[in-house]
Amino acid sequence: MRHVAIAIALLFGQSATPAFEVVTIKPNDGLSRGGGSGWEPGGRYTAKNLPGAMLVQIAYGTPQRTLLGYQLIDAPAWLKNARYDITGKVRSDLAFTELAELGPKGPQYLQSLLADRFRLRVHHETRQLSRYRLIRARADGALGPRLRPTACAKPEGACVLQYGPNRYKFEGVTIARFAADLSGNLSQVIADDTGLSGRFDLELEWSLDQSASDDKPSVFTAIQEQLGLKLVAERGPVDVVVIDHVERPTED
Repeated sequence: MRHVAIAIALLFGQSATPAFEVVTIKPNDGLSRGGGSGWEPGGRYTAKNLPGAMLVQIAYGTPQRTLLGYQLIDAPAWLKNARYDITGKVRSDLAFTELAELGPKGPQYLQSLLADRFRLRVHHETRQLSRYRLIRARADGALGPRLRPTACAKPEGACVLQYGPNRYKFEGVTIARFAADLSGNLSQVIADDTGLSGRFDLELEWSLDQSASDDKPSVFTAIQEQLGLKLVAERGPVDVVVIDHVERPTED
């Protein structure tokens, strides 16, 4: 194990970037390609069988959406292929922090880990790349039958977030949040240009297999028919993360 250096000084009232107190990293050479990451009780963060590039995508994404593959620029081949098992522990005084509070800080903790153990340095750019623009589909601006203003009384966050391989059921979400979730499903950045403010309930169901035996529409048709919205393919500004330097981590 190795203790990650944590800056304890405060500068002009700004606290240091969150960092794990203890980190273990081990290569995963198994044949399985399944993996995942997340917080566990006791202030423990685990990542199982994840490529190094995916760790960077999680670190520089948001709690709502991991950075998409094409938003990560100049990643070396080994970073895309090498898989790791990682465990990080927060400071003992933070060990009993609620998972709901730790969750949004996950990307910052990973950024510190990658900077310390992978010697990662990056910079941000905006490039003209392929993306989708989400607009209203109907000339009169009417919404579809499965998109309506919410009755969710929760002051922050959604009341319902249900995901399936070809189905969403959300209550109390913004259209921007919906676009972020959908962009991960389609592996393309989606810019919200609907002009819809406030929060909504929506249900979206589409086909994963456009064969004759499946009577559900494609995701593009479903968005138009069920929500009254439309995805338009275009080239536009996309935020990207460019890798300036990265090294293989030492095992411990």
